Amino acid sequence: MIDNTYNAYTQARTSMRDRYRVYNVLDKSMAVKTYIRQWQNRIKSAFKWVNLPDTVPQRALEALLQDEAGYAIFFKEGENFYVDFGGLGGTDENVNYEVSKGIITNAPLNLERTVYFKNNLKNEQDAVLIRNVPDILTCEELVFSRYAKLLAETDITLELALMQSRAMLMMMAEDDDQLKAIDNYIKNIETGNIVSIKTDNTTTDEAIKVQPYSTSMHQALTDINECYQFLKASMLQDMGISANNNNKRESIMSSESELITSGLTTLIDTMYNCRKEACEEINTLFGLNIDVQFDGVWKRAILQDNVLEEEDDKEIGGTENVESMGEDTTEEGAESSGGDAEGGSSEAEEEQEEFKEGGEESGIEIKIEAENVTISNSDEVSVEEDVTDNNTEETEETDDAENSED
Repeated sequence: MIDNTYNAYTQARTSMRDRYRVYNVLDKSMAVKTYIRQWQNRIKSAFKWVNLPDTVPQRALEALLQDEAGYAIFFKEGENFYVDFGGLGGTDENVNYEVSKGIITNAPLNLERTVYFKNNLKNEQDAVLIRNVPDILTCEELVFSRYAKLLAETDITLELALMQSRAMLMMMAEDDDQLKAIDNYIKNIETGNIVSIKTDNTTTDEAIKVQPYSTSMHQALTDINECYQFLKASMLQDMGISANNNNKRESIMSSESELITSGLTTLIDTMYNCRKEACEEINTLFGLNIDVQFDGVWKRAILQDNVLEEEDDKEIGGTENVESMGEDTTEEGAESSGGDAEGGSSEAEEEQEEFKEGGEESGIEIKIEAENVTISNSDEVSVEEDVTDNNTEETEETDDAENSED
């Protein structure tokens, strides 16, 4: 019995390994499922639940929310708490025609009961409806199925383009002898031998014809690669992960980079808000202390955004302080300059008065008329007379020099 069980287990594991060992790109169904499974495992690390009961594992809760149902019903049975899915209804028992009750069937617990949510008008609340998004949709329905289908088609196109790019030239034969010669030529090329083709035909029309096959294949591969990168970046952005989908073949500006990151967290924020509201409702109804937080790359992105916002606030505050300090400095400078001007003029007037008083005591008269200054004293000494004598002496010296030259 044990050997049979072990053999069955070994066969199952072997068949599973064989199933995923070779990825068949041309199988669309398999390609779509592979993409969806891969992204479902990635987004599982977007949230971290804190203080969940032991009977409610985070893996099972997020599987219900993101993959299986798009919602989860949190309820209490006996002394333990559980999450499960079931039939939703009760729109006729709600003012806004929203879901207000659910029917849970759980075989391991031998349970079948109807639970009521807080917006039910006819019955008291005994459970909480946790939504993945407000419309109760899974991540596959929201994002993954669309992009998985498009990327699977792109993979098939890329596979065919790569196969066709191998044939750079097409060689056409007129008869079996030429065909054998071409096959022999290709085999020798594969083995690394340099060979030539010999035919018995002497006319040009009957010779082996060679023409280009994939002249535009390089541009086709470039276009396919750009399409693949655009689809993948768009899908990652819908998941809240930063990815560049700008197809410019050069560097992008900072404004373009900010535009890429501006709409990243729209969907992931909606999912977070739904979980946060459910936590508050659970804590109020059952007296627990459950919380949910961002985790992984999403948490790092939020922290980085907060740091950038704080730096921007500091820069804005610093600019305002500098401007206010500049205004204060300008006002103080104007007041001080005005005061200095008044003080300087008063000091100049005092100095002139002291100079005049000193001149009167020494017998010196000061007269200021335009730019001519005349100074006289009791000995009747004039500056103008000294200037005249000097001019006379210079004139006499000039006449003597002219006479000597003659």
